[in-house]
Amino acid sequence: GSSGMIVFSSGTSALSDSGSVTLASGSSDGGTSGVMVLSSGTSKLTTGSVVIASGVSTSKGVSGSLVLSSGTTVSGNSGDVLVSSGDVTSKGASGSLVLSSGTSASGTSGYVLLASGSATGGAAGAVSLRVGSTNTGAGSDVVVSAGKTTDASAAGGIVSIVSGSG
Repeated sequence: GSSGMIVFSSGTSALSDSGSVTLASGSSDGGTSGVMVLSSGTSKLTTGSVVIASGVSTSKGVSGSLVLSSGTTVSGNSGDVLVSSGDVTSKGASGSLVLSSGTSASGTSGYVLLASGSATGGAAGAVSLRVGSTNTGAGSDVVVSAGKTTDASAAGGIVSIVSGSG
């Protein structure tokens, strides 16, 4: 049969804010703080998904933001943020990675910004957009496309490539 389920939840509130839920490892003054692992279990068939999402606003409010960030450091290097689909070690295709803003039924959809941070006293990080290599068949394409419109009185978007000033 199925194993049990664990639910971490704050209480419900009809008139005010509901409570927060915090999952954290302890602090350390003389070493490394503990690692946090959020994972679905192992299966010989299909493993379960891991879903991290802000709540749903059922009225005219705003849903919460989702922040995925490495920690801050006073002196040293901040941690990396790695987002990738899993490897396939035998036969099959690896999963897709989609970075997209949501759609809007009435209004403007959000924008997507892919940028490195600014640097003072050093070089700003590079941004690379590239296709992986293959040993079978043709290499895949890089497509940069501006938005289209069905409004006859408006123009489609523009693709601009601008070098840095200096």
